[in-house]
Amino acid sequence: MGTSDASEESLYVKVCEPIRPEPPTVLEQLQPVVTGLYQKVVLRCVISGTPQPTIEWYKDGQQITSNTTYENFRATYTIWETSGSSSGMYTCRAFNEAGFNECTASVTIQ
Repeated sequence: MGTSDASEESLYVKVCEPIRPEPPTVLEQLQPVVTGLYQKVVLRCVISGTPQPTIEWYKDGQQITSNTTYENFRATYTIWETSGSSSGMYTCRAFNEAGFNECTASVTIQ
């Protein structure tokens, strides 16, 4: 077997501060909407939190599962074409391991 001089092995380790969970915070509230039939409506609010919160939308207490997005702290729900049944109270709920927050606004179809 061969022999060689002793060598040192080195590794670099990056030490990071642990991420502290922060509950969701509503930075911009939902705004009430008054519009007519057959109109497009986009409900939007801005919500932060660490880790990124899970967003859920509700109309009159019933969960909405389609036409929703959450990107760059902006939570949106789109009504592509309003009808008489579009009127109601809409709530955006945000939650993560650190807590919960929500905001609510009305949509009125005239």
